[in-house]
Amino acid sequence: MSKITATFLILCGSLVAGPICDSKIQDVQKQIDEAVSYERIQEAQGLQKALRELSEHCNDRSELRKVQTEIKKIELKITEAQGDLSEAKIKAKKSKIKKAEKKIEILKTELLEQEEELKKMQTLVKSY
Repeated sequence: MSKITATFLILCGSLVAGPICDSKIQDVQKQIDEAVSYERIQEAQGLQKALRELSEHCNDRSELRKVQTEIKKIELKITEAQGDLSEAKIKAKKSKIKKAEKKIEILKTELLEQEEELKKMQTLVKSY
């Protein structure tokens, strides 16, 4: 795909998509440019397909909903892991306690990442 065609797709997507999708499209375009500059042809082709999909189907509301849904899933997993931790503490199982604590730590990191992504998206929408 030529750079002109890719730019056209970006512009068309920008007319409908909104600031969140625009940001995602620009990110993919940068990845395509990098892949092409390093002659990673297959990677560039896959990214071009992703760019077309974003341009045709991305919509800010659904992107926001995806992140909000992911946050809820992670919060549920944290609650479950905290239950596992409580159970392990009652049974005094040190290995299970450590495993549950590690899982909670990882989930909390994932939650923070998703919350930051949501804030970034909300800021993009507000500034639009």
